[in-house]
Amino acid sequence: MVGEGVEGSLVVERGFVEWAGAAGVELIGQEESALLGLNFVETVLPESDRERIAEAIAMARNTGGDSELVETGAMTTTGEMLTLAWHFTAIHDEHGR
Repeated sequence: MVGEGVEGSLVVERGFVEWAGAAGVELIGQEESALLGLNFVETVLPESDRERIAEAIAMARNTGGDSELVETGAMTTTGEMLTLAWHFTAIHDEHGR
């Protein structure tokens, strides 16, 4: 079952896209298969926003919780710059990693 907001989600593990929801794929303008395995930060975010996103991801990872909402630009395949809000949550395996 897909929960509210999941359709626009990306699952990123160690910086690489593992899953992309339909709404997120449509916004960025790429097929999910084209995003899988790509570096999230380098593929989607403009260079000027990368440090803020890296800090939010590190905060979620280091605390085991959620990041604050972070607004950044996001580049589509047509070159259009969108403003998106990101929320990062650390997801742990059965060993707490």
